[in-house]
Parts: sequence; structure tokens; C-alpha cells
Amino acid sequence: SFIQGLVFAASFNQNKVADFDRNNTYLAPNPGYTFYGSLPLANGFGTQNVQWYRYNRIRNGDLNTFHFALSYKVNENLHVGLGAKYLWGNTADYLGLNHYATISLVNQNAFMISLQKGLDTTTGTSKFKSLTTTFGVIASYSKFNLGISLNLPYIFTRNWSYTRNITNRINNKDTTVITNSAGQDKLKMPVSFTVGLNYEATKKLTLACDVEIVPYGSSDFQLAQVDTFFQGWVNQIIWRVGLEYRPTKLLSLSAGYRVIPTSYVPDGAAIHDKGSVATS
Repeated sequence: SFIQGLVFAASFNQNKVADFDRNNTYLAPNPGYTFYGSLPLANGFGTQNVQWYRYNRIRNGDLNTFHFALSYKVNENLHVGLGAKYLWGNTADYLGLNHYATISLVNQNAFMISLQKGLDTTTGTSKFKSLTTTFGVIASYSKFNLGISLNLPYIFTRNWSYTRNITNRINNKDTTVITNSAGQDKLKMPVSFTVGLNYEATKKLTLACDVEIVPYGSSDFQLAQVDTFFQGWVNQIIWRVGLEYRPTKLLSLSAGYRVIPTSYVPDGAAIHDKGSVATS
């Protein structure tokens, strides 16, 4: 601290991105899920076609974050702080659809399978960037400490560049069509905040709880390409409670419980306005 009551801190962190998803029975459209609409009729007649693929999605790379924070002690009962997080990074992306067959549902009474050979791959890179600013206050009174953290609105951007190769076998000959595309996706996040409270019940026991509210449902997604399957996100409310017990100066015991819902609604979920909940 170079000024009385003022503390500065900074850190750098690098996270490896290793994201993988595979589905050997990928159906498009899926006859068991009609949220995106009914199966289209082939040539306007009573036959409905479903494509069977082997689906692979891979994303590898690095995401870097630089944090800095300032804290100022106004008096014995009040501390204020200002922080920022700058995130940037690159990933190599791959999406592959290996076409196995076409399943035809004939007049909703019978079906037939026509074997196919085709490969649809999309490869390229993504560059990510965001700057988040946080303001915080801690107020102390007697045995209570109340903390409020406010994340100001920010923009998360992804600049991507892809090459798509579509290979189909026609008359025993492979034909490939190559297309290139690039664009920028943006996520505009509104204000989010966290409120926490701890209570020093005794000199050896401290109780704490907090709630974090992230209004993802009010976020604004601006996609460079139209995605008819994207349903947006939902609000996220995270609850945490815990306690710390210090039987001796050299030993501290702690326990906690938290409830974390996802920021999206999985396909097929019974509740459409809330994410799945994980507890620990």
C-alpha cells in the first residue's frame, strides 16, 4: 500500500480450453422432439425424411485473463473497491457431420433406410475478448459484515473465420463444395450483482451466505449469422451458505452448500424459463 488505506492487486491467469462433444446417433430433424417444428414433408407428399449423422464438435485453445483491483479503507466500518478483468484468447474450432443414411417415414406407417456417404466439416478459428468492471462495498457493524459487488454492463465479442467443406457422393463420384465465411458475434450483458452477509456468532464460529443474480435473460445476443435453433439464455440466481469453525489457532473447519442453475434451458426440459439446477 503506497497510500494509507489504499491496496492494489493484480494477477494473470491462463486457462486451457478443451471442449469436445460427440453423438453417433445425431438425427436432423429429430422425430422425437418437435419444439422446432414438425418434420417437413418430402416433395409435398406423405413421406418425411430424417438424416442420420455422426456428430463431432471440438474446440481447443487458450483463454487469458488479467485482473486488477483497488481497495480503499474509508474508515473502520467501510471499505470500497474497484476491479477490472480483461479476457482474451483464441481457439481452433471443428464441427463435423458424417452422413450415414436417410431414414424415410412413409405415410407415417412404414420406414426405409437409404445408406448415404457424405461429410460436412467446418474448421476455423475464434478470437474472444471482453472487459468487465466491478465495484464493491463492504460495511461492518458489530459482528456483521455486509458486502455488495456490482458488475457493470459489458460486451463479450467473438470474431470467427470458418471454412466449410461439404462432400457428397453422386454417381459413385465424390463432389466437394467449399465455402468461406467470417463474422463477429456479440453478447451484451446487463448489470449483475452479488450480496453477501457474514456473522461472527462466536470467536470460533462464523456463518456466511450470499446470493448472486445474473440477468442472462435480459442479455442481448447479436449473431453474425441467423441461428434458428438458438433460444437465448435465462436468468441465473446462485445461492451459497457456509460456516467456519476454528477450534484452535492452527485448525479451521469449514462447510458449505450452494445451488447453481444453468444459464440455458436444455432441449426437452419440462420447465422452459429456468435452467437445470446443480447443488453441492
